[in-house]
Amino acid sequence: CGLVITAIGYEAASLDGIPYEKGKVVNTDGRVNENVYVVGWAKRGPSGVIGTNKSDAADVMKLLVADLGTPKNSGDITEVIAHNKVVTQQHWQSINEAEVAAGELLGKPRRKAVAREELLKHAGL
Repeated sequence: CGLVITAIGYEAASLDGIPYEKGKVVNTDGRVNENVYVVGWAKRGPSGVIGTNKSDAADVMKLLVADLGTPKNSGDITEVIAHNKVVTQQHWQSINEAEVAAGELLGKPRRKAVAREELLKHAGL
C-alpha cells in the first residue's frame, strides 16, 4: 500500500522529514511536498467545525487525485488497515459515542478525547 491517510487527534505529530510548526504541518493549500498531503487541524491548527474539515478534505482529495498516477498496487489492503490501527467510520462512531457519554456526565454536549491512545481505546483498536 502506498497510501495511508490518518485524521485523528487534536494536534499533528511531528514526523521526521515533514515540516512542522506550532502543532500543525507546514503546507500550501494542503500539499506538504510530493505525495504528502494534510487536512483539518493538522493543516491549519485546532479551528473550525466538522463542516470546515469536510470541505478541507474534499479540496485536498482533488489535489491528491490530480497528482495520482497509475496505482502501484490495487490489491486488498484489509491487513494493512488492521495492522496500522486505521480508524474507520465505525470506529469513529464508537469514539463519538464515548465522547458524548463522557460529556453527559459533565453536563456538556461531549468531552473531546485528544490523546491518540484514548481515541484508539474508544475505537476498540
